[in-house]
Amino acid sequence: MESYPPFQVIIGFTGTKHGMTSAQFETVRNLLCRWHVNEIHHGDCIGADEQVAGIAKELQIRAVAHPASDVAARWRAYTDADEICLARPALARNRDIAHAGKLTIATPREDVEQRRSGTWATVRYTVQAGHSCYLVMPDGSIQVRKSEGITSARVALL
Repeated sequence: MESYPPFQVIIGFTGTKHGMTSAQFETVRNLLCRWHVNEIHHGDCIGADEQVAGIAKELQIRAVAHPASDVAARWRAYTDADEICLARPALARNRDIAHAGKLTIATPREDVEQRRSGTWATVRYTVQAGHSCYLVMPDGSIQVRKSEGITSARVALL
C-alpha cells in the first residue's frame, strides 16, 4: 500500500499590538484546533502575535516569526518561534505573511477597516493575493473576505 504525506495546513496570522479580546482568543484557538493547523506565520509583535504564538506552542503548531526591521524594538515580542525569518520592512513582512498560506486569520482591534493599520494592510494583501481572510472581530464573530468581488459574510464558528 502506498503511503502519502499528511496534508499540511499552513496559515498566516495578523492582529493588533493591543492583544486579542478574550472572545477573539477563544475563537482563534478553536479555529486552529478544528482546522488541524500545522504551521502558522505571524509578525512577532507584542499583543496578538505573542498570544497566537502561545496558542501555537500549546497546540504543538510550528510557528514562523516574521519580524519587522522598521518597527521599534519595544514592539517586538521575541517569541519562541520554530523559525525566525530575516527582518524586513513592516509592509513587505505583512505581504510575506499574507502569502505564507492559502488563508490568513486576522484579529483587528476595530470592527471597521482602517487605512493606516498593519493588521488591515495584511487583510488587504491576503485578499489581493486571491486567498481567504478570516477576520475574527472583537466580539468573536467571524467575517470571511475573499478575492471574488471582495465580499464579506458573517459565518458561525465552524
